Amino acid sequence: MNKISIWIMKMITRKKGLNMISLSMLFKLCISFFSSIYCITGLSILLLVIFTGNRLLNSFNNKPSAKADSCISIILPNEHVIHIPIRPDSNVTYIDLGTDSIAYALKSAGNSNCGGWTKISIPEGFPPIQTRLPDGTILYLNTGSCLFFKICPASDKREVKLQGEAYFDIAADAQRTFTVQTKGLSVTVVGTRFNIKDYQDSDKAEVSVLGGRIILTANGKGKSVQAGESVIFNRNNGTTDFTLFDERLVTAWHSGKYFFKNERLPEICKVASRLYGQPIIINSNVLNTKRFTGMLDRKRPLREFLSHIKDTGEVDSYVDNKGLVHLR
Repeated sequence: MNKISIWIMKMITRKKGLNMISLSMLFKLCISFFSSIYCITGLSILLLVIFTGNRLLNSFNNKPSAKADSCISIILPNEHVIHIPIRPDSNVTYIDLGTDSIAYALKSAGNSNCGGWTKISIPEGFPPIQTRLPDGTILYLNTGSCLFFKICPASDKREVKLQGEAYFDIAADAQRTFTVQTKGLSVTVVGTRFNIKDYQDSDKAEVSVLGGRIILTANGKGKSVQAGESVIFNRNNGTTDFTLFDERLVTAWHSGKYFFKNERLPEICKVASRLYGQPIIINSNVLNTKRFTGMLDRKRPLREFLSHIKDTGEVDSYVDNKGLVHLR
């Protein structure tokens, strides 16, 4: 029982001290007390509505947003972690592995565990990174991707492991081949430029050769792929298809743009989810067969993409109270 309740009880039990004026004061006090409770409750409900509304609005207005203090982490073989700040508004973030602090950490890790793997990963919603690997190879690593490399590779070969999408401009070295391993593919080169996309949540992988020649191995079979050719590997049936491609479209993700032509909606949503760091859920099985042509731009808000597909008259969207985007 709070102080106000105790005071009211004393007023009621006081002998012959409760006249009409006291009753009037007591009545007004009670009204004031309970009005305060209603005001606080009403204010709480209002704040909850405002908070929920802002959350829903932010989901629709969402741009790819790493927090201002967000960092990309490089995990060294000795488990030392290097945190690198990132600008959320940039198209691509350059990471210089040759800076004093990073170079010293890499050297120290190499001395203690030269054959171990160093890991760079880009969380979903972050911009791609550009860097130069220890052998001089230029690398672009896309959002939602992860690369493993060795600080001091063996003398006879260079090897990296990729999960996701990356562009390589391989430093020429006739004495040492360069191999990229993914979940289902192996790409071996000496010195060339190529883009490889192999996300674990996709049923297909794609390798596009921009310069030189590569040897692509899938299901134990090696194929030679020339500049200007693209190979699409279907994990479901194990087939490989050769196509031609537009270099500007394949590398557009370097500047935050993603082009798709007659692509299934689920695949487009996977790209959008990685781009914005925002899960997109398809509620209708009918939508899984829908195909669209267009472009995603990471500098434009998510609501703009949702508005465009809604204009087709085939898809509607909404945000639930957890901030998740649904298509129906």
